Amino acid sequence: MTETELALLAIAAFLGMLLNATLGWLNSGESFDPRKFVSSILRGIVTVALIIVGLPATMPAGQVIGLVQYFLAFLSGAGVDSVGHEISDITGVKDRLTPKKPSNT
Repeated sequence: MTETELALLAIAAFLGMLLNATLGWLNSGESFDPRKFVSSILRGIVTVALIIVGLPATMPAGQVIGLVQYFLAFLSGAGVDSVGHEISDITGVKDRLTPKKPSNT
């Protein structure tokens, strides 16, 4: 596995996270608030770090990365973001990381 392949896997994972966060925002019906994407970006960085550290340690030397591995990296990014979002909803961490704006009513 080359550094280029590893970088492309990291990009695929980050794009999966980005797609998941964007679809979540579109589904919410709220106006765009970039502050709410911070937690997704942090989860995307964690996913990328896990791929960069873990994948070379588990793959045999000289193995070629195929389309399936890129697709799985994409799904990993989306999955980590989705699960992280659900965990933050359950634990209430989301409210502490991104406090609601005060209402003007």
